[in-house]
Amino acid sequence: MLSGLHKGVNRAEDLNAAIQQVNVLTGQLAAIRQQLAESLAIGPTFMAELIAETATPGVYDFAELYLDAAGDWQQSPGGRGTRGGETAEEVNATAGLAGTSVLIRQITADDSIERYAFVAGGGAAGPDYALFMVKVWQDGGTTDGDEDNQCDRTYTVRTADATAIDTGGELLGEDISPAKLRPTVGPLQIAPVDGTGVFGTGYRDTEGAFVLWDANEALGSSKCTEP
Repeated sequence: MLSGLHKGVNRAEDLNAAIQQVNVLTGQLAAIRQQLAESLAIGPTFMAELIAETATPGVYDFAELYLDAAGDWQQSPGGRGTRGGETAEEVNATAGLAGTSVLIRQITADDSIERYAFVAGGGAAGPDYALFMVKVWQDGGTTDGDEDNQCDRTYTVRTADATAIDTGGELLGEDISPAKLRPTVGPLQIAPVDGTGVFGTGYRDTEGAFVLWDANEALGSSKCTEP
């Protein structure tokens, strides 16, 4: 009889432990679902000027920017965050960046709440060295890279609103090599020569010249075969 009682107690303890484990897993699953929902709700990345720090340190009012034909940043009339209404939109950035240009990512939490997150840029140089999105197309070079050679492809670059290599947006440059370091050898996956283009990033140096930072190149791969 005592043996049966002990077995009953052990089964109850096992059942309680199993329930606790299920509760833990349920909580983890809920967190994963929330992260997935937020990642799927991430909106576009765009340039903005931080106008002034709000009463909350590190939170700024901002105004959306666009690149004009002369290559200068201008505030977009009626753009996201533009001041003039009672509720200016805000972005979390770092301290002391009022008046600088930064890269911002829009994050929509639900249908009624929009959040914006600081991505890159800013600092004493203002718009200089602030990364912004561009479109790239392969236009030159001799190799994508192989076991003995480094990729040497060059790119035509237009602003992110371009729809083809010669259509839409503004031309930022041709025959440009990315400033970001490439592997010394090995194949890279690179942008095509036509189509709608591939997104990359760039910036303007202190002289105002455009620099292609990243052409969205990726390491190539191949299947291993048995000797």
